[in-house]
Amino acid sequence: MKKQKKELTLRQEIRIRSIKTIAMVFVVLLGINVYHYLTEYYPADSSVFAMMDAGREKKTIYPTAEDMENIILKADESTDTGILFYPGGKVEYTAYIPLLEQLREAGYDVVLIKMPFNLAFFFMNSADEVITDVKYDLPEVKKWYIMGHSLCGVAASKFAARFSEEVEGLILLGAYDYGEYDPTNTLIIYGSEDKNLNLSKIDDKQSEVLCIEGGNHAWFGNYGVQEGDGKATISHEEQQAQTVEKILEWMK
Repeated sequence: MKKQKKELTLRQEIRIRSIKTIAMVFVVLLGINVYHYLTEYYPADSSVFAMMDAGREKKTIYPTAEDMENIILKADESTDTGILFYPGGKVEYTAYIPLLEQLREAGYDVVLIKMPFNLAFFFMNSADEVITDVKYDLPEVKKWYIMGHSLCGVAASKFAARFSEEVEGLILLGAYDYGEYDPTNTLIIYGSEDKNLNLSKIDDKQSEVLCIEGGNHAWFGNYGVQEGDGKATISHEEQQAQTVEKILEWMK
């Protein structure tokens, strides 16, 4: 009897150890996968670097004084209106500088917000802190538009809804209005070849909507081809030029 009990106890210990080992392996593998997911992203392409260097030289592109990570694109002749930009999920934020530089040249101060792990989805209210932080850098700006690309259109939309008194309007690129912010004060722009966007979610009866013929999901930024996206039949430059033209027309 005692021998049977010892054998039973030994089997239980082995079983418990096996379960603990399996659980530990699972946790390690899960941690590795999460790490890879959080650290993998689409990097900005080489066309961005020259533009950033030129901006630094002219002192029109520089980090905010508060955290030295968010980037300001300072207009030559600023107005009282600025634009906050949430970069697309898993995309290096500097990839949007070619697009935002055109808005800067048109006279709007722009703040490009860096998101931890390149994911605005988990840091939706970042813009509120940024608005406070950049008062030193951009004291003349009193009104803000918020703009977001792709998955981070969710974050921009939710921020606009929560802080509607601080937001003049919502601009979504390759994204749709999530129904919490005034759709009549929302601009949606997407490419006809965008395969990552659920077009059935776009309501063109209330929001202002532009479909760029030949454009796709990724060409709003300069970071190469995005997984699952359609093939654009126009260039980055053409898609971004049409985007900026529509934004300026809509804001005015």
